[in-house]
Amino acid sequence: MPAGWARCSWAGRSPGGRLVAVKVIRAELAGDPGFRARFAREVATARRVSGVFTAPVVDADPTAPLPWLVTGFVNGLSLAEAVDEHGALPVASVLALAEVVVLPNHDQDPTGIV
Repeated sequence: MPAGWARCSWAGRSPGGRLVAVKVIRAELAGDPGFRARFAREVATARRVSGVFTAPVVDADPTAPLPWLVTGFVNGLSLAEAVDEHGALPVASVLALAEVVVLPNHDQDPTGIV
């Protein structure tokens, strides 16, 4: 996904009261059929991935006029913030991150985006 592909509201709550991250695709990208197709594939892939280190998909509508995705909220620094505050990640941390995020998703993502 391109940088800045969505607006985010971190103050959302599920019907059960769970804190969620609400992401709405920017209008200029919502009109791009290629982007919409890729977003729909990403949503489908995200629905199949689960685990302690992933934010679950609560709901999504990739076919809405402004496609959206709601995931469980994971409190923490973004990767950019972590690097800004603490410097480059050690090689061991990058390899561990790849092992739990990239490698499992790569097998489930035929697009090769992950």
